[in-house]
Amino acid sequence: MAVFESTVKRKPGTRSHAGRLSVSGGDSPAGQWLTDPNLPILFLYDYGGPGQKEVVVSKGLLVGVTPQRYNDDSIGFKKNALTIATDTIRPFGMAPYNFTKHWEDFLDGNQPSVITREYVELPLLQNATDAATVKYGAAYNDGADKLQANDLVTWSRDPQNFGKIVKFNESKHKLSDIIGQVGEVEDDQEPQGWMKWAMWDETARREDQDGVPNKSGYNAPGDGGYPYDPEYARLGKNGENGYFSQYYTTEGDATGVPGILDGKNRAMTVHSRDFSIPGGTTEGTLVQFNLGMKNIIDGTMKLFINNIETPGAHVELRDGVVAYVTKADDAGKNVRIDFRAEFFGTPAGWDYKGSLGAVRILLKF
Repeated sequence: MAVFESTVKRKPGTRSHAGRLSVSGGDSPAGQWLTDPNLPILFLYDYGGPGQKEVVVSKGLLVGVTPQRYNDDSIGFKKNALTIATDTIRPFGMAPYNFTKHWEDFLDGNQPSVITREYVELPLLQNATDAATVKYGAAYNDGADKLQANDLVTWSRDPQNFGKIVKFNESKHKLSDIIGQVGEVEDDQEPQGWMKWAMWDETARREDQDGVPNKSGYNAPGDGGYPYDPEYARLGKNGENGYFSQYYTTEGDATGVPGILDGKNRAMTVHSRDFSIPGGTTEGTLVQFNLGMKNIIDGTMKLFINNIETPGAHVELRDGVVAYVTKADDAGKNVRIDFRAEFFGTPAGWDYKGSLGAVRILLKF
């Protein structure tokens, strides 16, 4: 095809404006930022590899853009930096992985980036105090503002929880503060069910147990009886905690991989349930309260009548049903029951004290 010279010659006094317009898609903008060098180290990440252990922004935190700074890797040129969103820095996106510290003249740190429109999953904490102990991105119930499906969300202004997510409240926030919407809340006691069945196999059990020699020299018990693991007393023969064997025949046996799927930290959460004793109930009546959870931890259940702790109640640990025999003046009174429960099968990313489960959010930056 012929190219006419008149169309390609530079025309004095004019310019073509042929520069780029679209830089990248918006789901994960292809910008080049620095990690804010003033951020303190949040924690050391043992799995980060060389130069990637000192985390200053953890995965799942909301991040905003700071003014330009000089980049020591390209002397003389400036770049904007990404930092944790605060009460004065609005978020630009979410950190999709850990940002690590970069020290000048060292080959460490990593290139930060953001996601702006993804469907993300975060642990859901019951209050700000519990959320403050979580090192990674999280969502939490802010007082009476409890997250439910379809709620709009914004970022936390609490200094102990910068970068985390709370429910949007039109009396506290502006419409421009909305950064996403809740699609799902996952608060089952045993998420997916099957994950509690993922445990060490019998080979691992034998390796662990055979590594402890019998130093007594004989098989008869001493004055104190045979030594035993306290977990054996709590879970029974079928509950050799975290090991899978041929003895697992009922739903209640499985406990999940220790430290990964056993929900150990989530089991530290104290739950409360409110009930009432019907008016007209006579003395000596057996009343029952269903806690709505199973596998209650022995010794953690407390029953309060009109806010006074009352002994004498009995709880079926596996079924989560509390039985109480009423006294003469109990009719019509309020009942509160506090307890802790096991959460076998909880993914490690949700396993925190105060965790209610997980929340899935569609980011809308």
